[in-house]
Amino acid sequence: VFNEKGEIVGVATLMVSRTNQNAGVGLAVRADIARKSLALMLEKGKVDRPALGVMIIPLFGKANQRDRIFKENPSINTSIPNTYGLMISDKNKPSDPLPKGLKKWDTIIGINNVPTNNDVEFANELRKYKIGTSISINILRDKRFITVNDVPLKIFPVPTEQMYGRKSPVAIPTAPPTTQKSK
Repeated sequence: VFNEKGEIVGVATLMVSRTNQNAGVGLAVRADIARKSLALMLEKGKVDRPALGVMIIPLFGKANQRDRIFKENPSINTSIPNTYGLMISDKNKPSDPLPKGLKKWDTIIGINNVPTNNDVEFANELRKYKIGTSISINILRDKRFITVNDVPLKIFPVPTEQMYGRKSPVAIPTAPPTTQKSK
């Protein structure tokens, strides 16, 4: 994908079309993300992403989103703020406890005091940190602003076959051996 200056700004990844033509909705990965991912794949054979280790539900600052969350999660016994952010879901696996200081139904509104209004901003902010780094999470809990410090980032676990469509990571291309012809 190119911009008006002819610069690469994205890599087309998927086309959704009702016809067998190049018409419909095209999806792309931002060029900066693709460049970093390619470098990591060539270096390590895979791309590891930092994660908090929680399941999240995006909030959109709209009442109908809150109503939908209440309907789908009747166990909620707290108020959902009329705000943007990411609510920690109750869908976390029992084998994956929440990071210390975070509770289900907390609303994440920032990382290290940088506001994150949605899942895209949240992922972009997490990408700035290395796995194993500890960060601060800004949350809303029971109508109070709280900062939870020293939350370690984990590897975002994506099974290899789900990521690459096969059981082993991408094979790193190697140059063919050079041979000289004798006369």
